[in-house]
Amino acid sequence: MLAHPEAERIFWVDSDLVFTNIDFKPPLEKYRDHNLVVHGWLSTVYEQKNWGSVNSEVFFIRNCQWSNGVLGGLGCDGPNNSKLQKVGWIVTLTMSDKIHPEVDDQSALVYLLLKEKDTWGKKIYMENQYDLSGYCIDFIY
Repeated sequence: MLAHPEAERIFWVDSDLVFTNIDFKPPLEKYRDHNLVVHGWLSTVYEQKNWGSVNSEVFFIRNCQWSNGVLGGLGCDGPNNSKLQKVGWIVTLTMSDKIHPEVDDQSALVYLLLKEKDTWGKKIYMENQYDLSGYCIDFIY
């Protein structure tokens, strides 16, 4: 983000993603008041505290200071961080359905939303009118 300040938004995709509809144009105007667009469901985040309620393998993020802050809030300085195991247990105990005490991007984002809703939640749009990504088996059968 810092290397390309001219980019208004960045489209993040995990390395195992395959594009199936290269002509799709996301409704960016719909997101004009939001800095992060991620596939998810508000009710499963805030009511069920479900760690699978967001899909963070694909998202749009605005290139701004707010985004740098939220990305910093998700990080734990890598796998050698001595606090990582403790953080993993805290995140896992916060979720209703997470059984493994590892920190991952999805559960970190849900945790951040639950703990800092007023700080971060207003600028995050959870898209569920179309899929930003999906599991390949769902598309084959």
